[in-house]
Amino acid sequence: MDDLEFQTSVWQAIMSSAPSVDQCTSTYTTEFPDRKGTASIAVKLGKDGRVADAKTTATVQAPDRLIDCLNRVARYWRFSKGPFDLTLPIQVAKGVKLKLKKPGDKDPEPARQAAAPGAPAEPEGFISFLPGWTQQ
Repeated sequence: MDDLEFQTSVWQAIMSSAPSVDQCTSTYTTEFPDRKGTASIAVKLGKDGRVADAKTTATVQAPDRLIDCLNRVARYWRFSKGPFDLTLPIQVAKGVKLKLKKPGDKDPEPARQAAAPGAPAEPEGFISFLPGWTQQ
């Protein structure tokens, strides 16, 4: 199994549990809708690819049930080989879902701001300086 294949298998294992992770964060943000922050699941895997130890930390207030829920999710992860350590960062905010880039995928191009209707298009790489004034 090459490196990209292995990374893809890790991605698949984690993303198969994404609904469970989302349920944990959704339960927390339903109880505390104004709170947001991050959580991080750190796991140590044994030679058989099973989770030997899972430890979750969170930057949100009153995270006990969130941490317990995320630890339960991580303990069921199974990977094709081990041992290795893995840390999964998770955004905790109302409506935010777990989404990880698939190995080998590139970041999307940043969206360009559209010019005002009727404005001339500016060549890429040039800065336009327009005169301006303030009224006193």
